[in-house]
Amino acid sequence: MASPTCQRCHAQKIKCTGGTPCRACDRSNDIAACLYPVRERKISVLESYIKQLQDENEELKRKTSLPSQASPSASQVSDQIVVNTEAHEEKEEEEEEISTAEVVHPVIEQRICDPAAPRPVYVGAAAFTAFANILWHDGPTPPRNVKVFKHPTLQRAIKTDYKLPNYTYANLLVQVVLRFIGSDYHLLKKKSFSQRVDRLYGPATEQTPDTMFLCRLFAVFALGELYLKKSTSQREVPGAKFFLQSVSLFEELYEEPNIEYIETLLLMCFYSHALNRQNTAYTYAGIALRLSVTMGLHRNITYDPKTPPVEIENRRRVWWTVYTFDRLCSAKLGHPVMIKDEDIDAPFPSSDGLSAEEQEEFVDAGQLIANIRLARITGLLLDHTYKIHSPHEKTFVSNVHRILTSLKEWDATLPPELALDHSRTPSYSTRAVASLRLHFNQCVVLTTRPILLFLFKYYMRQSQTPSSPSSESTKVLPPMTIALGEACIYAARASNRLLKQLWVDGAIATFGYFDAHFIFSSTIILILSNILNPNDGDRNSVDLACTLLQSMADDGNLPAAELRDRLATLKEDLESKYATSSCQVTGPKQGYMTAAGTFAAHVAPTSSRRKGDPNRSQTGQTPSTTTSPAAEVSSVGRAPFDDPFIQDFLGQPYSEWSPSAFDITNDEIGVSSLAWDIRTTNDI
Repeated sequence: MASPTCQRCHAQKIKCTGGTPCRACDRSNDIAACLYPVRERKISVLESYIKQLQDENEELKRKTSLPSQASPSASQVSDQIVVNTEAHEEKEEEEEEISTAEVVHPVIEQRICDPAAPRPVYVGAAAFTAFANILWHDGPTPPRNVKVFKHPTLQRAIKTDYKLPNYTYANLLVQVVLRFIGSDYHLLKKKSFSQRVDRLYGPATEQTPDTMFLCRLFAVFALGELYLKKSTSQREVPGAKFFLQSVSLFEELYEEPNIEYIETLLLMCFYSHALNRQNTAYTYAGIALRLSVTMGLHRNITYDPKTPPVEIENRRRVWWTVYTFDRLCSAKLGHPVMIKDEDIDAPFPSSDGLSAEEQEEFVDAGQLIANIRLARITGLLLDHTYKIHSPHEKTFVSNVHRILTSLKEWDATLPPELALDHSRTPSYSTRAVASLRLHFNQCVVLTTRPILLFLFKYYMRQSQTPSSPSSESTKVLPPMTIALGEACIYAARASNRLLKQLWVDGAIATFGYFDAHFIFSSTIILILSNILNPNDGDRNSVDLACTLLQSMADDGNLPAAELRDRLATLKEDLESKYATSSCQVTGPKQGYMTAAGTFAAHVAPTSSRRKGDPNRSQTGQTPSTTTSPAAEVSSVGRAPFDDPFIQDFLGQPYSEWSPSAFDITNDEIGVSSLAWDIRTTNDI
């Protein structure tokens, strides 16, 4: 396929290098003229719907006393319909496409887009400016140039000196960012950004680069150095000097944001985690999301035909990266997400329709889509599992069922190249695949962690409180509840093994925030598991995790140092409190705990209880079977969803399960209780 040529190069009959802007337009300082033609697209519209729109338009004109205005033509109405860009050759496929086409009400899909404007302007359906634009038919065009008070102080436009590293080191840092982060998140266009760096260092630089590009460039340098260096002799986070330079160049362009500005916010958010500035990272992500919404990135916008496909795809990928960052930052701090899924209809990333040259700007969309789907489940998890529950309701387990079902579907539909292969060592093909699995395990832990805490409190209370056989504290917990708590332990063990392998392979991000957090979160679960039933496997895993956090802290990882101290304090407190617990056993006991440290290994799946099944056990307890210690230990390594109770739980709609099969209310779980963290910040 021939490379596209911009309109200016085509008119002057010169070779076009591609990109936005191309080299010729950039050198001529005529970037606005660097536009690419777009192929005509086939539009599928229901004729009955167009007739309905025309009737509604006539009625609207009568109500507004505008009888002289003509009804819009079918072509005018069709401009407001979401189009189908895929051309079908077979007649049957065309008819099927038309019959199943989704038509959207024009009021809801209203956009304001001026081709002459420097960037598209999005207006939501509730805004009266959108409503006024719907009523606008003939006469002067709506005002596009809006007067806004501007001043350098409001933009924080501070003139500052800067010093670039040499070209070789700069190019290395850019490649490191693309290598270590580019597969997980879309933070910049690969080819265009590299070409712009080349022009900046080139001998024929014609103009001073704009401040925003320099700000973004130094943020990239900071991230590149963060992942390039494995240790530092100074008490300074690698890349900190570059990041400070980026912050000094940062301007507040909230009234006139663009895609490059959103990318800059994402880069600064990512690096702020390495500085252990979690609230700062959360704020950067929030600003990026708010500005993305003002630009309409979250909507399936019908773009101007002159908009290059590569720019449309770039906007979509930037949006979904903003979406993912919102979910990640919210989950780490326990905050609600800032936008609901039902308010988003932007298409997923895709390379369809891009030329071979345009595809060089992006990585394969598969990894990004997998991350997006996990981020969506994370948002559901925060919204349903950790929301403010009404007391005495039994909705918590139904929410757990929904989340675990989504996670199981995600795992089942994961492309083979993104899945772990346990037949080889290491089981992951790339570091990005390992990060994806750690995120998945973290979702399982977060979903089932409240149930594990409920079980932990129950067993500790039972082991420390003398009681008679008829006491409430000796009631037998339903095996399904126990199995859900067990899934939390399985997921934590899986993360611990994966982190251990990453450390052996030298693939741990020494100064990374997320690896340190994965170590911390999984180790807390293993501490609880080892207290419930001491075993060498969990004990050794906890010791390994503490050693790994200590190593990262010694290298200068600030988040690891904080999490190491928190973990050590928690471990000492819990072990001293429950050192004499009578819950420590060497074989099966009431509650279905085993010597391997798992709960439901000796419980037959037929003991679960469902509505209308009189053959199910009504006591929640069945005789344990004889299992060898070797079999018990081998069962520890199975996946969280391999437990027969979990399979039975997820294999049926939640409506099939009786609430008495779980015996848990929202107030017993207490996931929405307030927790204040006393945190004092100190300089390094």
